[in-house]
Amino acid sequence: MQYRLSKKVQTMRPSFVDKIFALIASPDIISFAGGLPGREHFPVAAIKAAADKVLSEETGSDALQYSGTPKGYPPLVNHIVKRYAGRGLNVLPEEILVLNGSQQAMDLTAKVFIDEGDGIIVENPSYLGALDGFTYYQPKFTVVQLEKDGVNLEQLEAAAKDKKNKIFYSVPTFQNPTGLTYSDEKRKKAAEILAKNNVMLFEDDPYGELRFKGQHPQLMTSFAPDNSVIYGSFSKIISPGVRLGWLRAPKALIDKFVLLKQATDLHSGTLTQRIVAQFLQDNNIDEHIAKVSKSYAVQCQAMLDAMKEYFHKTFNWCI
Repeated sequence: MQYRLSKKVQTMRPSFVDKIFALIASPDIISFAGGLPGREHFPVAAIKAAADKVLSEETGSDALQYSGTPKGYPPLVNHIVKRYAGRGLNVLPEEILVLNGSQQAMDLTAKVFIDEGDGIIVENPSYLGALDGFTYYQPKFTVVQLEKDGVNLEQLEAAAKDKKNKIFYSVPTFQNPTGLTYSDEKRKKAAEILAKNNVMLFEDDPYGELRFKGQHPQLMTSFAPDNSVIYGSFSKIISPGVRLGWLRAPKALIDKFVLLKQATDLHSGTLTQRIVAQFLQDNNIDEHIAKVSKSYAVQCQAMLDAMKEYFHKTFNWCI
């Protein structure tokens, strides 16, 4: 049988993420290839209690119905808005769209902005899952180098001046895969460069709250909110299995994202959104994040000690 596939599908390569996930099944491997949360930190009992409560209420059947709010379950959206306010970013509920993980945000980003041959600026190295997601839309990638405190600003400015480049995809906090964090100075200057050249910032922030050392930096989006879209996720702070993330976009853009989201899957799962909202209502998420972060600090120190003992002296690293 000769299948008449689209040109875009024919040019796709095997997924890097598939290769990373293939290692998860082996109990003999501790994989550093992906941002996989420790399963020992999943709040199983609390999620079960939240699910029981959602389904036992008089309105439990509503959780099994299509949603009348395609942007997201309002109590969950309000939680996201409140947490952004706590991080210094003023967000309106109507600027939030709940998604099936932040990976969907990358797909919608490309759908909204990228025609074949348009340019995307990416960090070197960059998150492989984002590159996989963007590649289907056949963009031209421009690579800018990362330094210890963030992106090389001269390279970013040169790339931003190229009119073919429409967006800059960045993970400025605990960057994947390097782990580095942009300085506040570079966040501000990078945001200014992008706004001046009409290049949209797409700030991926899956790890931003999992800090066990130092101070939380300002979100890069806060320096140019009208020129930025930011992605967030419950995968790292609750569980990847809930498959819930979100994006925040300026009011002038959010309806475009909503239209494409509806064309893809109508809306994110009503049941899952309500369970996560109930979990957040009944539990102190800050205490949970602090507990997880403390555990990661112990694991990080064990890794650093092992690297110091066993790695060749030509290796170097920073934290």
